[in-house]
Amino acid sequence: MAKLLNIAVNSPVQTYEVTIINRAMLKIHQYMKEHKTKSRMILNVHDAIIFYIHKSEKEWIGKIIKDFMEEVYDEYDGIPITAEGDFADPRNPEKPTYWGYGEKWKVNT
Repeated sequence: MAKLLNIAVNSPVQTYEVTIINRAMLKIHQYMKEHKTKSRMILNVHDAIIFYIHKSEKEWIGKIIKDFMEEVYDEYDGIPITAEGDFADPRNPEKPTYWGYGEKWKVNT
């Protein structure tokens, strides 16, 4: 019974997250395509979007991604959406970092 209650409570929230992420992914993909960025959106895992960010674009691409993720729509009913992330580089010979354990996103808004 507890499992069914958990599903009933979480389903609307998860549906809401999927809508937000799908909208953002479509807009980010279109932006990257139009601006011919070297960075690429790789995949989506639950409530995360994984990118390959080219080092020459690291300073500005995070702001673009954050802006699309935090875009406000009427149906959000005034609920603020905050995007956060980190940059990881598993190939860094001095200090390899991995998804979820990298340098925190520092985006100037």
